[in-house]
Amino acid sequence: MIELAERHTFKLPAKCRTLIELNSSDEVEQLAFEEPYYLLGEGSNTLFLEDFQGTVVCNRLLGVCIEEQDASFLVTAAAGENWHNFVTDLRGRNIDGMENLALIPGSVGAAPVQNIGAYGVEVATFIEQVTAWDISEKCWVSMSTEDCQFAYRDSLFKQHPGRWLITSVTFRLPKDWRPVTHYSPLNQLSDNASAQSIFDKVIEVRQKKLPDPKVIPNAGSFFKNPVVSNVLLDSLLQKWPDMVYFPADESRSKVAAGWLIE
Repeated sequence: MIELAERHTFKLPAKCRTLIELNSSDEVEQLAFEEPYYLLGEGSNTLFLEDFQGTVVCNRLLGVCIEEQDASFLVTAAAGENWHNFVTDLRGRNIDGMENLALIPGSVGAAPVQNIGAYGVEVATFIEQVTAWDISEKCWVSMSTEDCQFAYRDSLFKQHPGRWLITSVTFRLPKDWRPVTHYSPLNQLSDNASAQSIFDKVIEVRQKKLPDPKVIPNAGSFFKNPVVSNVLLDSLLQKWPDMVYFPADESRSKVAAGWLIE
């Protein structure tokens, strides 16, 4: 049996029967995926409660390719890349758009699964294509944004866990960048805030609110903002006029879970 404690951010003691580290996409077609198996990135959304009597496949695919086009950057990142390191690298290259998603734990390949988002930005906004191995059909697939069926913290991958092994994600980041600062506390920044100032503020807030998983095991912030009808929202605001909320669509709004928790 192989130890798993250091492979998920809660670090609870657990073992698996077999562990495979995937270091090349060429290896994917050779994997048997015999039941039971479990696909694992950096383990920030995984909690092992007991030993896993099967095979854990750890995605360790690395590499980033950047193609500059007239109006945007097309960035393809391997699924095993650390998400925050990826966002930091883009910021260092003055490729903007991902700064609101800084310091989210996990890997690039995990980002589309639950359509990660923070401070008014969802990763689906930038996803052009997801490349994956269809484990059921034993074939490669290239999935567009529409194919992925993205929704609020949801996707086709999340609805069918274990069906696809994501190997890379392609993002399109427009050069015509505009800051997204309407979510608190980013609304404290100026209207013409730079991408770097947003990046720095997001990291500052996250470090204040959440412990480093490497120091105190945790999974970051994994709650969802409750979506309520505007009729209910009006009723709630009569009781709590300082309640933080954001429009979801014409008839519904999101109540800030962070505000509720605090």
